[in-house]
Amino acid sequence: MYTAGDALEVYSRLEKIFYQNIENAGYSSKNIRHKYFSIELIRAGKPSHIFTKGEIEDVMRNADDRMDNVLVIDEEGYAHVVEFSDAVFLYPVRHELWNAGNKYVGKYSSLATLEDNYISSLQAWLEYLSYGKSVYVDYIQDNKDEECLLGEIKKFY
Repeated sequence: MYTAGDALEVYSRLEKIFYQNIENAGYSSKNIRHKYFSIELIRAGKPSHIFTKGEIEDVMRNADDRMDNVLVIDEEGYAHVVEFSDAVFLYPVRHELWNAGNKYVGKYSSLATLEDNYISSLQAWLEYLSYGKSVYVDYIQDNKDEECLLGEIKKFY
């Protein structure tokens, strides 16, 4: 199974080829503002793990609030808080951006959004497992029953 890291490597190679072709055609790549290719994530295989609220709490607590951060769930079902970059689009589940300095994460955070982040991650993970396409999370949906969500998710393992 390919990972987000594999996808980033392919994207980087494609980007280099794109700019080389621009330069080889006699144009300046400095004038190019948009690249017209992208990577679309689709599910292949079964994940090996189901994240827990405790794991989300740990990654939120250990994140650096000096950076713009995003809570993501990787293809195996592990939670991470990563610095915002193009790479966040390669995760099956990605949350709304936490701006630096707002204390959503880090050692000084109250982690006031932990419960909502956990439930919305479960909702998005179920959607990803059901449809095989990446999911962007910016709010909590109707089904907030943790046990019901976990029961539906476990059918995919």
